[in-house]
Amino acid sequence: MLADKRYERIVEITEEQGFVKTRELADMLRVSETTIRRDVEELDVRHRLIRVHGGAKSLTKANLTTSQDEKLMRERVTVHAGEKAMIARRAADMVQDGDCIFLDGGTTILPLVPLLKDKHITIVTHSSLVVEEFQEGNARLFVLPGDYDVYYSMFTGPVTNHVLSRFHFNSCFIGCLGVNPREGTVLASETMTPAVKRKAMEQSSRSVLMADSSKMDIRAFYTMADLAEFDFVITDPGVREYLSDDEIPENFILSDSME
Repeated sequence: MLADKRYERIVEITEEQGFVKTRELADMLRVSETTIRRDVEELDVRHRLIRVHGGAKSLTKANLTTSQDEKLMRERVTVHAGEKAMIARRAADMVQDGDCIFLDGGTTILPLVPLLKDKHITIVTHSSLVVEEFQEGNARLFVLPGDYDVYYSMFTGPVTNHVLSRFHFNSCFIGCLGVNPREGTVLASETMTPAVKRKAMEQSSRSVLMADSSKMDIRAFYTMADLAEFDFVITDPGVREYLSDDEIPENFILSDSME
């Protein structure tokens, strides 16, 4: 593909997605990542897109939250820690001895690990942070293989999804970038980790979304799932700052509620 045609395709893809990784562009256009980096630098100079660490961002969708706007996963562990702890306690009550569950890699999920590791259950995860938090316990821990994403501290890709498809879960506990309750959507800033989340949901009898109230009404370019696809959405009382009681969806559970 000639350089000019490649430039146009890069701009087109970036406009469609809002943000795209260098690796993804290289795979789509069948060129090296080095070539893509040079192309993105040139397009940034021409004011056709915004060059960011790890990829390119759309000029017209610059207000969307992307993976480059998020903090590194490890840096987010202590953000809204109190709310995440309340959510985790409510989620832990849903797990019984003998269950096989999937734990996603979001930081809202991590406080759940200490509450579960001494139960007689099987935990499947693609998150290295879950592994670090687990250390030891009565639970059996299975770590999915795959392509390791340092930014998210998770394994993703075709191998991850293939192995995941062999499991059957009583419940999966999923994190996300944001939730738009009025539109009924659950949002992400990239496409690799959502593919793992969706596969886990397909393999689960019950899907549980864990999202603190700071994630309400966040915009992002990729819809990971519809809210209605989750049996339960566990959040904290701060959601009332965004929604009236009449607007709170039926599948929402507030972590201060006892019912």
